[in-house]
Amino acid sequence: MTIVAPRDATFLRWHGGVEKMGGTPLSKSYYKKSIVAMLFVLIYIAASTAFAQILPLPVLQDLTNSNIKRRILYDAIQAAAVIPFAVTYFRDTAFRKIKISSKWIPWAVIGVCAILVTIILPERVYAFWFYLIIVGCGEEFVFRGYLHRELRKTFNFKVSVILGGLVFGFAHGYSHFMVLGGPITGILSELGGGIVGALVFSAIYEKSHSIGWPILVHACLDFAGRLI
Repeated sequence: MTIVAPRDATFLRWHGGVEKMGGTPLSKSYYKKSIVAMLFVLIYIAASTAFAQILPLPVLQDLTNSNIKRRILYDAIQAAAVIPFAVTYFRDTAFRKIKISSKWIPWAVIGVCAILVTIILPERVYAFWFYLIIVGCGEEFVFRGYLHRELRKTFNFKVSVILGGLVFGFAHGYSHFMVLGGPITGILSELGGGIVGALVFSAIYEKSHSIGWPILVHACLDFAGRLI
């Protein structure tokens, strides 16, 4: 049994999807790959949440000289866990097709932002790097650079956003429930927000053909929310 591929050709020409073959039928293997990608991300969510439960941490506003080392260790491990997802992105043929200038512009902007924060808000430097590396890079490499990219090899943009957004929202709700002790109903309430977030960041990702821009926007939004 075969099913005709969705016809969002532009993005898939960059990311190795079947659209480059003009809408040829999809085999079941493509759907299996999408399911595997979703399961892989869910396992990552469960593992990172369990790790956060094992190693209780001081929140960012309560960091002191006596507890910052534990926070840095935890964040370093969390960042290392994202490396496999980042590697799949940078090794993808789509990344190699991007012009050199467009490829590194968002990373240059990120560097400029980091320098400005260091100069203007030195007391917020750790918070900025947390939102940049753990939140921005961590979530965008996992959910857009890996999951959305894999889903788009099988589904159109809308379906990919919904599926990826549900996983994205579940990740936030499950973490709040397991680590912060929020209500279990909070998981359901996060699903809608996850889809909205996935819509915004996935659109930026596809339009720019670079994971750097959604990383920057995501990190800046969360960091600005902390400053308010």
